[in-house]
Amino acid sequence: MDYWALGAVGLLGWTGLYLYRMLVFKAFPALVRSDFENRPVANGAGSLLWDVSFLFMFYLYLYRGLSLPLFFFFSASHFLFACLGWLDDASELKPFTKLASQATTGLICLVLYAFGAGLAERPFLFFPLGLLFLVWLVNAVNFMDILDGLCGLVTLLLFAGFAVFFYLHHSSFFLYSLFWIVLLAAFLARNLYRPSVFLGDSGAHLLGSALFLCVLMTLETVPEGDFSVYGFLGVLFAFLFFDFVYVCVKRFKK
Repeated sequence: MDYWALGAVGLLGWTGLYLYRMLVFKAFPALVRSDFENRPVANGAGSLLWDVSFLFMFYLYLYRGLSLPLFFFFSASHFLFACLGWLDDASELKPFTKLASQATTGLICLVLYAFGAGLAERPFLFFPLGLLFLVWLVNAVNFMDILDGLCGLVTLLLFAGFAVFFYLHHSSFFLYSLFWIVLLAAFLARNLYRPSVFLGDSGAHLLGSALFLCVLMTLETVPEGDFSVYGFLGVLFAFLFFDFVYVCVKRFKK
């Protein structure tokens, strides 16, 4: 049944991206961009990915025992970051406004997680460190937004790493990471021959928040005090970190 659901996700993502492109061209001209050959491309497809992610979260809640607080936390986090990114796609937020909005949204998500998952006893540093890492992760993914193929492929590989981890630890969140692999594969397939849709900031924000949720679930999977998990996360995010540093240095020199 899970594989049927994942197959439906791939099909829904494939057809949804096509319909999203038509909708943007007709109703949202502010989201139309041009590719390297000056052909029109629909930007901000991350908002569509949120729709599909909500349906799959609902499936996990109905059939795979995802708790209601976690269902609400996952869906709300996806929604808030996708909306923030979509606003940036449509109106190009100023850097300070964007950073402040990311921090506020991230703090809301962390509070929802702490109370929804019964983690109010977490140390105080959980919130500032978690917020710092979340904002960094969203922006690190967003820095690859210029090349959607790179962004989609790198995040797909990151979710694949989490999928292997969850599978080896017999975690139910294996399906969550597998969902993003299928959805990103549908996105890459849609853009295989020529770009037709861009993830945009909405997609980058959504994927960054989804990766952060995988990090939280990874930390919840291993026993407390098992510091080897931080080595795994360090290796997994090494490319993202070096790419982030490279882009920051390049922009600073300008």
